[in-house]
Amino acid sequence: MSGDIQTRLNSFTRSILEWRGGVVEWPERVQTGEALLPNDVAAALHCPEMTTLSYEPNTGHLAANLSTDFIERIGALFETESAIGVCQIPELYLKQSAMDGPIARAFTWHNARVTIGSSKAARVEYHSWCFQASLQSEDQWEDVFSVTLNAESQVEIDLPDLETLPTVEPNMEPATDPPDTYPAAVRRALRRLETRSADFMARLESKLIRDRRRLKEYYHALARQAKEKAAKSKTDEDTQKQEDLSRAVGLELRRKLLELVERYGVIGKLTPLALIRLDLPVLAVECEVLRRRSRRIHTVYWNPLLKTLEPLRCHRCSEGTFSVAFTDDEVAATCPDCAE
Repeated sequence: MSGDIQTRLNSFTRSILEWRGGVVEWPERVQTGEALLPNDVAAALHCPEMTTLSYEPNTGHLAANLSTDFIERIGALFETESAIGVCQIPELYLKQSAMDGPIARAFTWHNARVTIGSSKAARVEYHSWCFQASLQSEDQWEDVFSVTLNAESQVEIDLPDLETLPTVEPNMEPATDPPDTYPAAVRRALRRLETRSADFMARLESKLIRDRRRLKEYYHALARQAKEKAAKSKTDEDTQKQEDLSRAVGLELRRKLLELVERYGVIGKLTPLALIRLDLPVLAVECEVLRRRSRRIHTVYWNPLLKTLEPLRCHRCSEGTFSVAFTDDEVAATCPDCAE
């Protein structure tokens, strides 16, 4: 193996292991090195937590050698981590005209006086979270979908697919501390999961109702037979036996019904697969909201990809809304359903 490949493998191995929390001592041009790995990383690589790194295969060490299964073993470290892509659109046309008219046409302000202030060009990140969702029960349901949020307003936005945009390019200098959109994305993803799995859940419920009915019909028939035999019994001992049998049938029915509940119970899992951070030029419009004696500035964004204004986010349900009421003290935006 050439020295250039060894150098690249050395750098690659150190970068990956340190990224996953390992401590690596492996100078370039040295045949072996040492690594102290977290327990989960060592388990994924099938090696000790204190392991020796080497270029040579068949030595019992973790061999950074392309003739071995090194790439496959390292690849396991990516299976538990979300992939992150950072990109940007350097320039897009932004509206130059006053925004009073467009905002008045797009929004309805229910209980406050809103004054449209200055508008200015800004750059905002849009975070597109890709999730894998699964429901495990008597049957299994799986799906993959994305949730895209304006990272500043944290309202969900339906942006075009990035592959359809010719001006997207890598962003080599992203913001070091982007807004944390993961909790909001998870809330949106859980609602999306509920909607998308509705047919699956309806089928499960239908099967549960069917199986409950069959069980009840079967055990009720057994109970009727026991009662009929008890009525025909000529001795007290026979009557007692039939009554005991009837109680046993009732207890068995309750046990079977509990088993059905366990069988059709649903275990859900939501796993983030990837995050795409798209840095985009937008037009940010400041709106001063006066609600009784309280004031607050809300920012409304005009999106040049959609060529339209984005909604405000309801502070209670997180849904985007153009029909906005405001709370008394904090002057927080609220959708009509949550304002009732």
